[in-house]
Amino acid sequence: MCATEMAILSLSGSELKANTRHGLVAFSFSSSSMQNLNTMHVIPGTSSLLMGGDQQKMIEFDLEKQKEIRVATIKEKSASLIRVHGNQIFTADTEGKITLRAPGTLDAIRVIPAHGGSITDFDINGNKLITAGSSLR
Repeated sequence: MCATEMAILSLSGSELKANTRHGLVAFSFSSSSMQNLNTMHVIPGTSSLLMGGDQQKMIEFDLEKQKEIRVATIKEKSASLIRVHGNQIFTADTEGKITLRAPGTLDAIRVIPAHGGSITDFDINGNKLITAGSSLR
């Protein structure tokens, strides 16, 4: 769940829903490109939202226009976590890799192998990348 100035957002595997702070449904959106979603991140200073999950697509959604702006096919198996640091977009996948992405195209710029297993969370602080995950023995 994510709170914005306009609404409280919730994401299911195939649907994005926005409710007012009073609980009324503001809008509900789904499309054929929304499958197995589990993460979203509002891009600061814009009305855009990035969504990802256990699929090889990332979706950029405009909250004001209530429509998909872009659906980008990614080479990685998934984008299970999304973080934005400055103008940089980072994603984590289920195979333990962090990917730095180009903001304009969402193409991979650099892939950082962080864990042998899945990544549960990560953060960027200054020029440091902190990850939590599992590794196979």
